[in-house]
Amino acid sequence: MKKNYFFTALALCGLLTFTSCGNDDDPISEGPNTEIAAGDQVIVLDMQDTDVLSTKSRPLYSTDSKGADQVTDVQLFLFGYNKTSDQYEFVKLLPAINNWNNNSNDYNYGRKKIYKLEGENKLKDSNNGGYDKYIIYAVGQDESNENSIPKPFKIAAENGDKLVKALSSSDWTAKSKWSLASNPGKGFVKTAALGQNDVAGEIFSGVSKPIEFTIASGFSTTVLLKRQVAGVLGYFNNIPAYGENNEDKPVTSIRLVASNKNNNLDLTTLLDVQNDDATFGEQGYKETEYVINGFNINPAAKDAWFGKGEAPAAKNAYTVYEIDLKKWYAWDTDTKTWKEDAIINSTEQDKSKQLLGFKNDKGWHNAIDPSNSSILKVDDGAVFGSNFVIPFEKNDMNTFELQLISDKEGNKPEVVRTWTVKLDENSRFGEDKDKTYSIYRNHLYQIGKRGGGDNPDKPGKDPDKPQPLDKSQELVIKINDQWEHIHDMEID
Repeated sequence: MKKNYFFTALALCGLLTFTSCGNDDDPISEGPNTEIAAGDQVIVLDMQDTDVLSTKSRPLYSTDSKGADQVTDVQLFLFGYNKTSDQYEFVKLLPAINNWNNNSNDYNYGRKKIYKLEGENKLKDSNNGGYDKYIIYAVGQDESNENSIPKPFKIAAENGDKLVKALSSSDWTAKSKWSLASNPGKGFVKTAALGQNDVAGEIFSGVSKPIEFTIASGFSTTVLLKRQVAGVLGYFNNIPAYGENNEDKPVTSIRLVASNKNNNLDLTTLLDVQNDDATFGEQGYKETEYVINGFNINPAAKDAWFGKGEAPAAKNAYTVYEIDLKKWYAWDTDTKTWKEDAIINSTEQDKSKQLLGFKNDKGWHNAIDPSNSSILKVDDGAVFGSNFVIPFEKNDMNTFELQLISDKEGNKPEVVRTWTVKLDENSRFGEDKDKTYSIYRNHLYQIGKRGGGDNPDKPGKDPDKPQPLDKSQELVIKINDQWEHIHDMEID
């Protein structure tokens, strides 16, 4: 991987004696049940994206399409079991895959790649100077642009009792013990904390089951990598152009705020519960995983607030995403108000009832993609906002609040309308409530339906459904099990 994010290549030259001899044209292996020749050692890297996330233009723009094909770099870590200490200890880094998106193969749930180890590169068993058993850990992300927004995560490791940035082989010593975390922040591999203004990107990780073998028998094992962040998106239309009570307060943005935030990921938290999306539980349906793997080293400062009005002295919320409506609708920079072309019902005398929308081709355009095509296409007159987020636990405040902001001068934002974002009853887990609920890894939380578009053979079966904001109503989150869950949310 890039030296700024994983390990300096020169420093590792002495370690990297274990090399891949995989062929990109090899058939896709399905893992431990694959028939192998005696003595073969096969590693199948299985990066599952559940076929519902698009990262072709970041941040996420759709519930459709894939994420694993956008990963560029995958790092592999080898650990051997030490009987004396009863722990797995770091053995060496396996060669990084620096071109995953071009050197792996599509399949129904993401992408896969096979490594067959041969000759001197084979693992040694305990009868030949090796270990009784091994595990392989892997982490992958898009590192094609180190200055992108969001930036690739920086990775750190637990070395004894010290959290260190993993930049050289000196970070990996005999004290480096594998720890599969049951609580976030207690595992072996973590991300460094995001900066105050940084947003989370997409990252995958996974670990194999213990590998016990003899050199004569060989082995085949799978490392199952899944998405370690959550996704939050909003898709809206019929947006009030002004604040309530016929006030001259033009609505300039839509903002989603949260009562909690984590800025670190523990990339080893409960990886042993990650289910293959091709398998189903005893009841005949996929068993959903509810895992919170985020934590804080240096908590971020709150940058938003709950409720209407101007910013209080003590802010109590975090911005999840904010949609600048001036980029979507026709805004008059001189008068600092909406042009008539942007208002659907401009003849309405009560400004609090005027709505932004698609009146003509001059009043609205897709601010993400002016061509309004492909995966970036949105309904005429609608707006869209989203971000990946690090999973976090609920607290005693409402988890999310949707807000309309008026800030025509650009320096005094005021919340002029609010909705509480509720969780559908069927989407709750454990102690989750309708307004207070935790955010789990590989779950997608959406207000308004952002589907994959209609199948030409089944028109009208899977249309986009932006959430209208011109009515007093609840916005519900329901679950679709294509991530782990896609939660359709309500506003109250």
